[in-house]
Amino acid sequence: MAIIDISNDKDASLLDSSGHNKSILFFWADWHEPSNVGGPFDMVLKTLAEQNNDDSNVQFYKVLAEEAPKLSRKVRYDVLLHIS
Repeated sequence: MAIIDISNDKDASLLDSSGHNKSILFFWADWHEPSNVGGPFDMVLKTLAEQNNDDSNVQFYKVLAEEAPKLSRKVRYDVLLHIS
């Protein structure tokens, strides 16, 4: 399953709002190394998307959190997870 990048609030229109599909939103930030391309959180998202390749009812999105504040507020997202 392809991961759809949402890099600003305008791109949020790419979200499936039909209610027929499940949406997995992964919020990330440039400054948060574990969520950058190739980081452990990014790899988890890619693995989940690959494992759900046959399930057309699940769509994966990678959201650049600080550039999509309206979407972040809409889904009540406000903190990047940090595990050390």
